[in-house]
Amino acid sequence: MRRVPKSAQGFVATMVRTIFAQPDAATVHEQHTRIVTQLEERFPEAAALLAEAGPDLLAFSGFPNCECVAVPSGAFARVAPVLFVRDSFLT
Repeated sequence: MRRVPKSAQGFVATMVRTIFAQPDAATVHEQHTRIVTQLEERFPEAAALLAEAGPDLLAFSGFPNCECVAVPSGAFARVAPVLFVRDSFLT
C-alpha cells in the first residue's frame, strides 16, 4: 500500500478485496484484470505490482471451494480427548 497515497489506501484495498470475493476461478481472473486496468490510470506503480503478483494472488482460485464450519475454540478442547481415546483403540 506504500505505492498509493494514504488518502486512497482504503479505496484501493476495497477494490483488491473484490478479487477474492468472486464465486469462481474465471470471475476471479476477470476481476483481477479489471482492477489492474482501473488502477493503471491513477496508481501505475500499484497496478504494476498487482499485475506482477497476479499468479501468486490468484493461486487460491485453482483449489476447490470448501464448505468450512467454524469450530469454537472451547469445542475442540472438549472433543479432542474423546478423539484420542477412540483412535487409540484402533491401533
